[in-house]
Amino acid sequence: MTTFDHATIKAMRDWIADCSWPDLPPEEVPDLTDDEVIQGVRQHYDGGLEAFLATMLIAERLAV
Repeated sequence: MTTFDHATIKAMRDWIADCSWPDLPPEEVPDLTDDEVIQGVRQHYDGGLEAFLATMLIAERLAV
């Protein structure tokens, strides 16, 4: 499994918490392992993990 830095995992967790999935209350998101977080983004983010990372990169560039 691919590893990511703390900031990227936190951004993924924040996105998952904002999604309001019926089977995952936001208060349970901190209990997910990093691998579960990555897999959730891979499966549920429109465009998958690559699109999430690209969106993050664009947001970082705009913030500078």
